[in-house]
Amino acid sequence: MVKNRKSRIFNPSKRRILRKQISAGEAVVGIICVAATAGMGLWIAAQEDQFDPGERDISIEVLREQSVEDNLYQTPLKRWVDPAQTTSGRPMAPDLGSFPE
Repeated sequence: MVKNRKSRIFNPSKRRILRKQISAGEAVVGIICVAATAGMGLWIAAQEDQFDPGERDISIEVLREQSVEDNLYQTPLKRWVDPAQTTSGRPMAPDLGSFPE
């Protein structure tokens, strides 16, 4: 009896297809996907070494016309001073350690 049960599970000729038919919409979408993939592959194969970067470059004049003038320099931030270390309302001089005055 164990042999019969094992043969039912692992016998490839006894597999059943659960779906008897494929809908027309599913078939059309499948055909479109295969055709699109094949078309992309053919287009890539036809391109070979025809890439010309000059076709896609933007000229310097166009870049200059479209550029925005930007101020690259920004004023430096003021040094933060701990309010607890102030004397008479004025901040103390920073301790520079081993740096000369």
